[in-house]
Amino acid sequence: MREVRWERMFPDQLEAAFAACPLVYFAYGLCEPHGPQNALGLDTLKAHAIACRAAEAHGGIVAPPDYWHIHELGGYAAWAERAIGQVERAWLTAVPPWVHFRNICYHVRTADALGFQAAILLTGHYGPNWQDLKRLVELIQPHVGTRLYALPDFEANQPGFAGDGKSGGDHAGRVETSLLWALDPGCVDVSRLPEPVWYPNWRIDGPQSPTPITQPPRRA
Repeated sequence: MREVRWERMFPDQLEAAFAACPLVYFAYGLCEPHGPQNALGLDTLKAHAIACRAAEAHGGIVAPPDYWHIHELGGYAAWAERAIGQVERAWLTAVPPWVHFRNICYHVRTADALGFQAAILLTGHYGPNWQDLKRLVELIQPHVGTRLYALPDFEANQPGFAGDGKSGGDHAGRVETSLLWALDPGCVDVSRLPEPVWYPNWRIDGPQSPTPITQPPRRA
C-alpha cells in the first residue's frame, strides 16, 4: 500500500502524490476518555485512519493529525460536569475554540499556498464544534482558491451501524468503539470493560429490587 501520510513521505513521494491528486485531508480530534476499552486518542485516531483509507483508495495526501480540540468550555463543560463530574486528572488535550479555529485557518492557508485544489477537513470529535467548522469553511472559502469541505465523520458513516441512517456516531459506544476496533485494533481492548450490571425492570410503584444483579433477569 502506498504511503499517504504527509509526515512519513519523502519529497519525491509528496510531489508524485500531489501531481496525481492535489487533494489534502486534515483530521481533527483530541485525547479524551472514551470508556475503559478505548485509547484516549480515539477521536483523532479514527478521523486520521478514515482519511488515510480514503487517500489510499482515491488519492490525496493526509496532513499530520491535530490532537488539540475544544472541550472544558460551554456545552462541553456542562456535559462533562453532568456525565462525569470532578476527577483528579481528565487527560484532555483541550484548547479554547479561538485557538482551534485559528489553527485551522493556518492549515487552510498552507493548503492554498501549496496549490492543493481541494481540502477535506474531517473531525472525529462531536458536539457543536463540527457545525462551527462548517461555518468557518463558509466564511473563508471566498478568500482561498482551494475548494474546502468540512464534516464530522458520522456524516459519512451511512447508512450507519444499524443500517437505519441514524446510527452514524455516538460517544465511546458501539459505533465509535467498532470504528476504532476496525481501523486500529491495538487501540481497543474490550477485556478492560467491567462485568455488565443489569437492573430489573422498574414499575410505577418503585423498583422490583433495589440491588443490581450481574445477569439479565430470566423471563418466563
